[in-house]
Amino acid sequence: MDKYDLIVALGKNWREYPKEGDKRIVLSLESKLISLALLELMNKGAAKRAIISAGKTAGQNWPSEGKRMLDYVLHHGYKGSVKDIVLEDESIDTAENAEKTKRIICPYEKNIGLLSISFHFPRAERIFRSYGVEANAIYAEDVLRGLNAHTDKLLREYKNSGRYLFEKVKEILILNPISIVDRRGKALRYATSRIRGKGRE
Repeated sequence: MDKYDLIVALGKNWREYPKEGDKRIVLSLESKLISLALLELMNKGAAKRAIISAGKTAGQNWPSEGKRMLDYVLHHGYKGSVKDIVLEDESIDTAENAEKTKRIICPYEKNIGLLSISFHFPRAERIFRSYGVEANAIYAEDVLRGLNAHTDKLLREYKNSGRYLFEKVKEILILNPISIVDRRGKALRYATSRIRGKGRE
């Protein structure tokens, strides 16, 4: 297993956005997989410290993705100190993940792992690099594959879901090509703020 000074785990949204009157909100399968991968990596000592980066994309009346991901990690058997997992819960897109995470990274943390779902790369790496953060991609699926029956079941559910196909096609055909031209994510910032902007209200 590779060793890192720091692992940055990115959120990948909710199962669905809550409607008025809803009393609960559920992490997407992607975010659950990323959380479980972070749990596995931290419990095995793959990094000294981690940052979970994901904001209040459903609105101010709901918890941040990052807070829910941290709760998920703690609930599923994290063995280390909670002080070693830092929460960055202001960002609402990948560019803000990079921008706000950079402020938290310590100067001595040179070997950084960027943890997300596989199709989020190479866009996530490219955007982080544009903000001055050199990081190595860690695919959550690779960390979890063959780990246990629970994670294998989650991976199967995810790969067989309509959401997986939709998100992968969106990433490959729309988001990744845009990020090649707009490496700092400014072109997508407006659209994201319109879709998820209620998270700033």
